[in-house]
Amino acid sequence: MNKFFPLFFSVVTTLSVGAEPPAVPEEADTIRESAPTTVPENLDKILEAEIAARVKNDRAAEVQAAKDRGETAPPPAPAYFFVPFAYQSRKNPASDSHTFASFVAVETNGKQHWATISWLPADFNEPLPESTPEAPLKKGICVGFRDLLTAAAREVLGNPCEPVPAKNYQDLRTSLAWAREYNRQLAIWGPYRVKEELYALGMERVRQLAEGRLLYLADDRKTRSPRETTAMNCMSAVGDLPGTFDRGRNIAPYGIWGIKGTQNVLAHYLANLSGGFLDPIRPKEYRLYAGDSRAP
Repeated sequence: MNKFFPLFFSVVTTLSVGAEPPAVPEEADTIRESAPTTVPENLDKILEAEIAARVKNDRAAEVQAAKDRGETAPPPAPAYFFVPFAYQSRKNPASDSHTFASFVAVETNGKQHWATISWLPADFNEPLPESTPEAPLKKGICVGFRDLLTAAAREVLGNPCEPVPAKNYQDLRTSLAWAREYNRQLAIWGPYRVKEELYALGMERVRQLAEGRLLYLADDRKTRSPRETTAMNCMSAVGDLPGTFDRGRNIAPYGIWGIKGTQNVLAHYLANLSGGFLDPIRPKEYRLYAGDSRAP
């Protein structure tokens, strides 16, 4: 089912020279707020049903178009989708945010194959020794700053965080369950229909993350480059698909994480991979599960 392309730079060139990228609206974000506001337990099934309906509708339109031309419709072909996500808390400290994304292949019989890029420290969700059922405490993510002032100081004093062993949580339900457990705001873009070439790049990244060579580091500006990457954060894991290094993320301003982080990744796709999309890329348009209003 899955076909991969070993010459990734030639694939990337093909993806980047497609139709002129659709303009990103300059106005405020267009948010479709979902009900219920907390993340439903069956959200993965809801998304699967949306993709199934899209494939069915696209096929019906293809058959009708062929009929209108007096031709026989070609046999159905596999379909591919890209679904980006972000979660964050209401106050949105970097340690509470996460960017992740799923690549989906749909066989001609309708069977779906989901693979998720959700890159985090391997032990971030483990309870601390002082944790109790009444006051659960998790190890979390080392970010190295509390606010803009300490972030600026870190530029002089250096990054106090070290690269740590990481894990790609490939099952989408795991990341969605964290968003629900911690009452995070969850944003979803798409699903975007994409070409097989872009899907193949996503699957190659999933394979790379499974090899165990790469580490996690929240501020990865000094550990990732076009030549070699030794540690990366969740946004780079989704954004830096093979052969598509995002130079802009090495100078990303303070505060670009969570929803803004995924929008930044989509802006990189828009600039460098738009030829791989069959739908317009709209970073500013997403649906939102707003989370529990009582949560911080």
